[in-house]
Amino acid sequence: MAKLLQQPPKFLRAEWQIANKNQYHRAEAQRSRSERLVAESQRLVDEIEKTTRKSQSDVNKKLEQRLEEVRFWKKELDGKLEQLVYATEDLLLYQTRLEKALESFKEPLRITEKCLEYREKRVGIDLVHDEVEQELIKEEEIIRGVMTLLTRTLEETREQIRLNRSAKYNLEKDLRDKFTAITIDDICFSLNNNSPNIKYSENVVRVEPNSVSLEDWQDFSNTNVEKADKQRNNSLTLKALVDRILSQTANDLRRQCDVVDTAFKNGLKETKDARDTLALHLDKQALDFGGLERVLALLWASFVTDCCKEQAFSLLQALDPPLRSMERHCMLSDIPYDSEALCVHAHACVMEEIASQEKNIVVLEKAILDQEGPAKVAHTRLETRTHRPNVELCRDVAQYRLIKEVGEITHNVARLKETLAQAQAELKGLNRRQLALQEEIQIKENTIYIDEVLCMPMRKSIPPRDGDDHGEWAGGLHPEAVC
Repeated sequence: MAKLLQQPPKFLRAEWQIANKNQYHRAEAQRSRSERLVAESQRLVDEIEKTTRKSQSDVNKKLEQRLEEVRFWKKELDGKLEQLVYATEDLLLYQTRLEKALESFKEPLRITEKCLEYREKRVGIDLVHDEVEQELIKEEEIIRGVMTLLTRTLEETREQIRLNRSAKYNLEKDLRDKFTAITIDDICFSLNNNSPNIKYSENVVRVEPNSVSLEDWQDFSNTNVEKADKQRNNSLTLKALVDRILSQTANDLRRQCDVVDTAFKNGLKETKDARDTLALHLDKQALDFGGLERVLALLWASFVTDCCKEQAFSLLQALDPPLRSMERHCMLSDIPYDSEALCVHAHACVMEEIASQEKNIVVLEKAILDQEGPAKVAHTRLETRTHRPNVELCRDVAQYRLIKEVGEITHNVARLKETLAQAQAELKGLNRRQLALQEEIQIKENTIYIDEVLCMPMRKSIPPRDGDDHGEWAGGLHPEAVC
């Protein structure tokens, strides 16, 4: 029990001074750490804010460049589509011309075959394989050859039209995809930190399995352009070929027709001459008869002549086939003080630093909150761009920059949260140091009260100092009162 009531140990003055200095130094060290953290936090906040602005600006630039690139290809595809449509329309006209030309050769062929059929009705020695028959056979061969050539050319034209339509379909599909991609990237480019529809998305930093590389994307559109150019050039070549064929075949048929007509004229003239010569010889022979024989001969000659005339008339009818003219169409996109003053000064500094650290925490919390806008914008952009169709779902420069931006923001927020945790730990340390200093100040104030209020007034009854009245200390008698 005696041990429990034992007085507390007393310290030496040197220990008391060391304790006071330690309190101050601990407070000063705590304050210095806090100041450094505040300065570092402010530097970090400024750095991250600058980095975030720069990163978002860079993403906007990359999106703008991407939009320009897609618009360029869209313009190229628009131009190729327009050219291909015109070329296909022209081929449709040429197809019609070929069909009409092919149809127009049927009548000349029929006429030629009819002529040959009629000429088979010649009799006797006149059933000769003459020049007329040779030219008619040649004319028939030319017409059939022309019709075969026109049929083959018509099939090539129809195949070219099919190829043009296939290339046109690919161009239109690519154009629709690019229009959708431009619309999506326009929406992404217009987003900012204050946009109403921005939000976080899960697993946004991912590579879609059906996405393509930038090189594949460029090759796809370039291939469509090359195919369109190839089919357009083929169409132009085919058009020129059709023009030549139609012109050449018309000329060949016209020339052969003239040859046949000439052969007919020459054959008729030759036949008529032979007929007239025979008639002349017949007349001469008739004159050599006389008398009854002459009459009988005349009667017989008259009979024979009538028969010859009838046979000649039938022959002339057989040799006079109708000749018809043939129409040919050529349509052609600080400073410490001792004792209480030292503690009070340290306490004031700590209080000031607590206020500064509290402001720093508010700044850090605001900086973390300020990162939400850019983070949501980046997440929304990445999520929106996953809806680009087909080959437009491209891993382009803008996509990689957005993924990098999300990584940068995530890293910066982690740094801010780490610094915030350090600031909150420093604030707790400052609060503990504040309580320790307040306790120390109360101890000092208690000592001051004891020494200044309780002890010092009692010290006035102790023997007087120089200049004080010493009468009271001579047995209570003044020297003048002694007898």
